[in-house]
Amino acid sequence: MARPSTPPPGLFTTRDVALAAALSPREFSLLLARGVAPEPLKEVPGRGGHRLFCSDGLSHAAVISGIHHAGLELLVAARLAAMLVDHYNLGQNGNLANFPDVEEASGLYYAHAYLFARPDLYSPGRSRQGDILIEIENGQTLSTGLLDFEARAYFNRGVVLSLDGLGFPPHEQGLQEKTDPVSLVFFNLSLAVRNAFDRMLQAKQGTPASSASAS
Repeated sequence: MARPSTPPPGLFTTRDVALAAALSPREFSLLLARGVAPEPLKEVPGRGGHRLFCSDGLSHAAVISGIHHAGLELLVAARLAAMLVDHYNLGQNGNLANFPDVEEASGLYYAHAYLFARPDLYSPGRSRQGDILIEIENGQTLSTGLLDFEARAYFNRGVVLSLDGLGFPPHEQGLQEKTDPVSLVFFNLSLAVRNAFDRMLQAKQGTPASSASAS
């Protein structure tokens, strides 16, 4: 079987996306088989049925990986990621990665490539003002917030999702006493997406992924 040709800049193979998002090929194959993987931009004709993904697909895969590495089962993480991607309008050129604005580039791939060569504008592996944060309480409730250095507040609640049925929890009548969580998972979703872009570019350049953690 002929190997697929190298995709043009800004398009990525299934293997590229899996490795950049810190997912194993087997995990990504499971997502594809269950119909919960990021939607490919197109499929390349041929016996292999190779898929190509754009920057939105890479971002989506990084969201799945970030939630999965926070401790949730892979398919549950994929369903949650789809809801978050839809909420943040990732398919509408949404900047889930929270990259700085770059006038010299169009699209996340080119913006990241430009920023990666500008240490005065971009610091790989570091949090940024306005990053999207995720908090999972007792393995049952997922909340989102925005990182705010100026207010010295690391979490301001936004979207709240119930992991029981993967929907928005119902509004309770009256005041409910708040109890302390037994378990609390907290991670930076925007940073997880930026790390995936860093890994992708470093792999293409053949440089070590120094800033790329597992999420």
